[in-house]
Amino acid sequence: MITARHIRFSYPAHDGGGFSLEVAAFAVSGGEAVAVVGPSGSGKTTLLSLLAGIETPQAGEITVDGVAVTGLGEPARRAFRLAKIGQVFQRVELLEYLTLEENILLPLRLADARVDAAARMRAGGLLARVGLAGKAHRLPGTLSQGERQRAGICRALVAAPPVVLADEPTSSLDAASAGPALDLFFQLVREEGATLVCLTHDTAQLSRFDRVVNMRDLAQERGGRP
Repeated sequence: MITARHIRFSYPAHDGGGFSLEVAAFAVSGGEAVAVVGPSGSGKTTLLSLLAGIETPQAGEITVDGVAVTGLGEPARRAFRLAKIGQVFQRVELLEYLTLEENILLPLRLADARVDAAARMRAGGLLARVGLAGKAHRLPGTLSQGERQRAGICRALVAAPPVVLADEPTSSLDAASAGPALDLFFQLVREEGATLVCLTHDTAQLSRFDRVVNMRDLAQERGGRP
């Protein structure tokens, strides 16, 4: 499902800084849930950006769902990302002038997919699964941080992507909320049959994953980019 081989990526140095990342080999099987761990500055978020096609490496090849992402131009990478990859971020950014339902459906609109009754039904079903059924027409400003995080999970899954990339998805939640949120996240991802790559600092949650990969076993980093 996901392979990355002989990857070399670097940010240009500014004010004596700079960062480089090397990945000899990284692979995730279809339907697998993999946690990626490592200290701040080790390149975890950069790796996720490379897998999503947000960044492109200076060398190497990344293949996702049978497509060589590194061989695509920027417009094609964006289209591929919208169609095939669901992303969950550390802090969910919802458009404050759109309702919760409209925010959930946004990936479909950006991909020029048809937003019909079936799409709205799917969005509503996801919202119901995460306990937000009665809030579909509310604006994000009326939601708690935990509700926004759950909405971010719905938005990542609404297009039924085969791959989900998550960057510290519960980092903005307290310890009491993080466990139940991850339970729900894993349940939904499993039901969708998606492949999951998740960055985390929370060692208490690692037993949930099929496999844990440490950045030190993949990459060599130099510099101080966080």
